[in-house]
Amino acid sequence: MTNLNKFFAGAAFAALALGVLPSMAGDDDYPNIFVKMCATSPDGMVTKAKVMQTVERVFDKHDADKRGKLNKKQAEFFAKELSKMSGG
Repeated sequence: MTNLNKFFAGAAFAALALGVLPSMAGDDDYPNIFVKMCATSPDGMVTKAKVMQTVERVFDKHDADKRGKLNKKQAEFFAKELSKMSGG
């Protein structure tokens, strides 16, 4: 994953974990919503690899030119889709 991809993945994860999830659900609900948005293991745990895999999949969907980069508009839709996935 390129440095730019890592930046977007980290930014998206931080936005979800710190902003979107707590504001759209009660304290007891948002961890469950987050787990559901990512592919989970049989024990119901979410690994870093699964979170990054989810973010990369959404990033790749919005990287229409397959350049490994998102322009401002693509980044906006990328962030909105991650937000929708989390229930926001």
